[in-house]
Amino acid sequence: HEAGHAKDNDDTNSIQEELQCLSLNVLAHKYHKSLYPAIFDNKRENIIKDGVELYSQLYFDVNPQKDALIKRVQDKYGFLPAGDEKHPASTLAVVIKNAVPVGAYK
Repeated sequence: HEAGHAKDNDDTNSIQEELQCLSLNVLAHKYHKSLYPAIFDNKRENIIKDGVELYSQLYFDVNPQKDALIKRVQDKYGFLPAGDEKHPASTLAVVIKNAVPVGAYK
C-alpha cells in the first residue's frame, strides 16, 4: 500500500489514490493467503483485522454496489479530494467524495 503512494514522489493524496493503493494491498493479501492459508488465523491486531483482511472482504464482496466499501472509504478518506493530477477520479471516487447515499453507486 505505502509503495503505491511512494511511487508518486509527491505529498498529495486523493480518494482515487487510496482506492488504488488499497487495491494493491488487497491483491497482495489474497495472493499471500493463497500460499499460506492460515497465516492470519488467530491474529487480532487492527492492521490485520480492521485493515488488510477487512479490505479484502470489502473489495470482493458479492454486493455489486459495494455499499460497505463505499461507507468504509467515506469514513476513512472522505475528507480527501476525489482525484488528483496523477490519479483522475473514477466514478466510485466521486460517489465516495460526494457522500452519495450507500446503494446509489451502480
